[in-house]
Amino acid sequence: MLMPMQQLPWVQQSNEEDCIHHPGVPVFHEGLKYWSCCTKRTTDFAAFLAQKGCSLGHHKWVADGDKEAVKCRYDWHQTATSVVVAVYAKMYDYTKSYVKVNPIRLQVCLVFPQQNNGQFNLDLELRGIIDVAKSSVDMFSTKVEIKFTKAEPGSWPKLDIPRAVEKPSEAPPAVNTVEKLVNKVNLEESDDSDVDLDDIEALRPGAKITELD
Repeated sequence: MLMPMQQLPWVQQSNEEDCIHHPGVPVFHEGLKYWSCCTKRTTDFAAFLAQKGCSLGHHKWVADGDKEAVKCRYDWHQTATSVVVAVYAKMYDYTKSYVKVNPIRLQVCLVFPQQNNGQFNLDLELRGIIDVAKSSVDMFSTKVEIKFTKAEPGSWPKLDIPRAVEKPSEAPPAVNTVEKLVNKVNLEESDDSDVDLDDIEALRPGAKITELD
């Protein structure tokens, strides 16, 4: 089995050592050779290569944004009044993982420390509308189970609405049926019934899902 580079002994040792380096880029201009971060210039290529670094730091083998994508299987089932979404995953960090919802959207992010903090991400626009206050999420050792209560009894043909890729030359797509329905259903028992797809909040494991303002 191949060992991840970050776990190699010499890599771990180098992580503890100071690294003298050039944070800039090499520049070759009119016979001169130098680093963009330094004022020292030379015409000798060997001297350029031997030039000592101007900054002190530590080795960084993986960029902050380079999170490895982790694949997890998920499925769902429903009754006339509820929907259950199950994401099957092991050895994820429940303290760093989260589930976010609003009446028409579901976001799941699971973090796996033993896979270089790789993440499984799921972002769905739900086919129907849910009652957030009557829904919940539980995190187990082998899966994450999200239980939704439907705002209106009935059957969903699918869990989510696929998102079409917009092209600049095309006219903006019409407002989908779910967004129109949101304006007709008062989930909060208030005068404001509009729901923004991006208005979404995080949940804690085992907690009841709270109604959005």
